Amino acid sequence: MQINLSEKLAKRRVVGGLAAVVFTCFAISGGVAQTNPGADATSPKMPYWSQWTDRSGQTHTTRCFVSGLKSEAFSSTPQFVRRLPGAVDSVVFSVLPVGWVGNWHANPKPQWAIVLSGEYYMETSDGTSATLKAGDVFFGGDQGASGSKAEPNKIGHLSSVRGNEPSSHIIVQLKSDPKIDRIGVACPY
Repeated sequence: MQINLSEKLAKRRVVGGLAAVVFTCFAISGGVAQTNPGADATSPKMPYWSQWTDRSGQTHTTRCFVSGLKSEAFSSTPQFVRRLPGAVDSVVFSVLPVGWVGNWHANPKPQWAIVLSGEYYMETSDGTSATLKAGDVFFGGDQGASGSKAEPNKIGHLSSVRGNEPSSHIIVQLKSDPKIDRIGVACPY
């Protein structure tokens, strides 16, 4: 197969862009980050945001890391992998239009969401907020949230689209498992 110079340069830009995305995955910026106890210090860690509920029913947003990745042949050549527990209920593709604002609510199920485009803003009942952009991941584990006496309708989180483009996401909803209690756990993975 023959590739001309412009194709080579285009491929270098794509590879360079992918390298930047991988580097960004490991570059940490802002917020308080927590790592799982007992994590292997030599394996890579992948950042994610976690919406979670404390024992009093208030919700929080915490910057966390998936840790404990192990080198294994996953699809062909070895790579760092960690399989997380939980059966998948559904995979949802979602596009929130420019100007979209959601009401206070808890995630309907424990779910992972990956922002594909646009800017997605979320705020939890403790007042913590984060704006997620393409490539950011968050775990929605704020089930069990309740409003306070002072603000009974402030349950779960508030979310909206920021900027001038829609925010698209892939959402992986997990089946509820009564054996898994995530209440009070900031970084469950």
